[in-house]
Amino acid sequence: MKHVRMAASLLVAAALLADPAIAQTTGPGDPTTLYAPALGLPLGIAAGRAGELFVADTFRIDRVDPTGSVTTYFGGPTSGSFFIDVVVEGSGDLLVAGSVLWGQAWQASVDRITPSGQRSQFTQFAAADADARAITIGPDGDVWVGVVISSGASEIRRYDPLGTFRGAVAVSPNGLGGVVVDLAFSPSGQLYYSGVNYAVYKIASGTPQLVFETPGLPGMGGLSFDKDGYLYVGHSFLGVVLLDPTGQVVSNPFATTNLGGSAINLAFLRAANGDMTARLLAAYQGGTPDQPGPGGIVEMNPAGMRANGFRIGAIASIATASAHLLGGLELDPIVQQQLDAQGNNNGKYDVGDFRAYLRANGQLSATTAAVRRERP
Repeated sequence: MKHVRMAASLLVAAALLADPAIAQTTGPGDPTTLYAPALGLPLGIAAGRAGELFVADTFRIDRVDPTGSVTTYFGGPTSGSFFIDVVVEGSGDLLVAGSVLWGQAWQASVDRITPSGQRSQFTQFAAADADARAITIGPDGDVWVGVVISSGASEIRRYDPLGTFRGAVAVSPNGLGGVVVDLAFSPSGQLYYSGVNYAVYKIASGTPQLVFETPGLPGMGGLSFDKDGYLYVGHSFLGVVLLDPTGQVVSNPFATTNLGGSAINLAFLRAANGDMTARLLAAYQGGTPDQPGPGGIVEMNPAGMRANGFRIGAIASIATASAHLLGGLELDPIVQQQLDAQGNNNGKYDVGDFRAYLRANGQLSATTAAVRRERP
């Protein structure tokens, strides 16, 4: 099964780096410390709205509370799904990318999982779509998914917040990074992706442009921006690398200790009130003498962090913000508080807050809003 082979290859990479012949220096993010104990094979991580962390851990989704305690949030060995990446939506729901078993074949899937544990299909994939490997949410609330097609090709697809297809960017299996591993938006609104082969790219005018590469050394992993546009890159052999907003290397490595050979995905934590913090976590694959295996989560040394993380996605998409007022999707209470604080701040999320949110996103001019307020 391809998922077993993928996990096995990650453990091989971890074993190679455990060889003392492969020298590893340290960086500003060292020493890292254990944040969550032994997990299965954590492939994707996403910060929750109140300090918790969600982990796509092969056949289940784990929840790690702010104390580091791990519980199963959804799924298990009999879930019929293989979970690869996860992102937290503006409504508070999880969107989980991976694949689902249909008969004897695996097919790409993206599911919505509500806080109450209800699962539904976010969008429909074709039989030729083998895996959904990466997922993120843009500043406008649109959802971007890295998809592997059974032919071996890979592309990045864009969907609106309700799952309607809006377009795609083709990614050559050889020339443009190979299979998409992770996706992340910069503070300037550009989409970046890492490819399993050797490189990180950004999408400019619908075309991939090279940002950073490690020729002959495969293993690109997670991407995470801080608020100033500095990019942290996980790599199976290098640990974590830090790039400046122009793509120049600042620290290589930024961190290597206790990563078990592979920093597969990265995420900045959020505080209990939903604000971003400077606490950067990395999922590792494969144990080390100091960290239990087969996988877990470590935190970068806080003294080495330069700024708070950049928040993924919109506070809420316009579609979900309006759906809440119309009695559709229920927004997370913290999201409602944030929208109210940016609006009329009267203690509840209402139409006035929605208008303020539209103005902040350029969808409603101040003049139009003033005219509407004057109408009886």
